[in-house]
Amino acid sequence: MEGLTSSTNFEMAVQFLARKQFVDTGKFRFAATFNPGILFYTAFGTTTFGITFPIEGQFGIPIDQKFTLNASFGLPMWVTFGDASGFYLPILFGAGLEYLLEQNIALTFKLRVGPTIAFAHGESASNFTLNALFGVAYKF
Repeated sequence: MEGLTSSTNFEMAVQFLARKQFVDTGKFRFAATFNPGILFYTAFGTTTFGITFPIEGQFGIPIDQKFTLNASFGLPMWVTFGDASGFYLPILFGAGLEYLLEQNIALTFKLRVGPTIAFAHGESASNFTLNALFGVAYKF
């Protein structure tokens, strides 16, 4: 379930990424992202569906024109429905890098860690969360 380390599950999500860059001084960049979508995962023989609505702030430091290091703070929240319904609030801090292959194609890597607070069935609990992401980004 979205990076929780307490169990291993098959998970799939389909998300849309919206990113807005607010500051670019040439030596420093700040951008925010919103990444809503749907998810499902299997655990203990059942399939659970949910909706994701993560928000994140990213601070980037360009090393050269093709390579950028970044730090991030994110709240990749999601809600699940059905028997396993609940609201999950991860509070993640991370770092990453981006390498431009072409003007509009980049390779990305991000590693984030922090707690996830779960609110389900009238109770709350927390787990350690580890999220690693490698991807290819295309800029329209």
